[in-house]
Amino acid sequence: MRKKHFIEIICLLLFSVIFFTPRSFEFMPVVSMFYNKIFMMQCVVLLGAVIVSATCGFKNLKNLITLGAVIYLIFGLVIAIIHGGDYKIYIRASVHLITVLLVVSYELRRKDSCFIEFIAWYFNILLAINLVLLILKPDGLGTLLVYSEDMAHRQLDRVNFLEVDNRLSLPVLISIAASYMLPDKKINKCLRISSLIVGGATNILTMSGTGLGSYFVMLIYVVFIHKSKLREKIVTMKNLLIAYFVCMFFIVYASTIPILRTLIIEVLHKDFTFSGRKFIWASCYSLVYYHPLIGYGNFDSGWIIKWNGIMRNAHNLFYDVLIQGGFILLIGYLLFLATVFKTACDKNNKKSQLILVLLFCLFVVMLCESFLDNNYIYLAFFLTLAVKYKNLDKQDIVKLIKRKLRFKAG
Repeated sequence: MRKKHFIEIICLLLFSVIFFTPRSFEFMPVVSMFYNKIFMMQCVVLLGAVIVSATCGFKNLKNLITLGAVIYLIFGLVIAIIHGGDYKIYIRASVHLITVLLVVSYELRRKDSCFIEFIAWYFNILLAINLVLLILKPDGLGTLLVYSEDMAHRQLDRVNFLEVDNRLSLPVLISIAASYMLPDKKINKCLRISSLIVGGATNILTMSGTGLGSYFVMLIYVVFIHKSKLREKIVTMKNLLIAYFVCMFFIVYASTIPILRTLIIEVLHKDFTFSGRKFIWASCYSLVYYHPLIGYGNFDSGWIIKWNGIMRNAHNLFYDVLIQGGFILLIGYLLFLATVFKTACDKNNKKSQLILVLLFCLFVVMLCESFLDNNYIYLAFFLTLAVKYKNLDKQDIVKLIKRKLRFKAG
């Protein structure tokens, strides 16, 4: 291995450990000090990312997504100012978003970048460790337990090595997508199989409904569609939007459809309210109704809805946006998403359809979960730059040559 690549891998390892820190570190006395100082370290990484980006004249930021991120951050700042805001929350979210953007855009811009390969291996290894510990210690490595004031109700979240149950679907999906973005080498094919087995086993053991559903969609795509000639026709923004709204409809009206009701209760062992989420969403609707324009501002814990005497988050991404910043912040977020999906759309690039499926699966998960300031989501968003900064594999090159020859012949 060349010295240059070795140094790059060390830097990427530091970035990943600091921005994708295993959640269990919070409960391990030996490394809890590291976890408690994590934001300070993230700021140091941000400074390093700015310096590195300056070495290429910030050419890595000359893309549409940067514009979308800036618009979103400006809208967020406006909301913070209007509410006399919690600027610490805004600054933390901004540091996360900007650092991940700087690192990912810089790495993907380089033709000799090993970033996607590193991400694929990093998350696969962490998820494998997480799966082994999940089997050996089914009660988790830690517990997040909250009781209502009258002690009648409680909220219990198992903390696994990498994350709590409902958040594990994020690294699972990213690890699968990153593995399939790599060239068709034997070792990469083994990595792909590993990501599917580990990801599937993780979702089965945690029994996350949205996690299982999104994993199943990703599995079907990479196994049966990714290398199919129908890929470009099946995976389009129009089809994905239709599928997304169908998923939304099923979640809202699942209790009225016998087959889905049986699946939810008998197979997934969930109640038809999606573990109380329907009641939480009803509360969200009421909150948005009274403050639709500017929301309620950035709140420290992230949980503002009281259900069964316990403060909870919105359990839906768009409700979360509306509650924090109303339709003003929603507009900024949708503009940001528009630049992400615009960058991801390229029917001549095989990575494009894979990333679109990844984003679709993540947003299906976020129908029932709220991940607004989340580094996994930021990473997924900025991986779309792999479409803009193309490192074509052999199949893509052959395809482009054939199209050029047909064009010249025509």
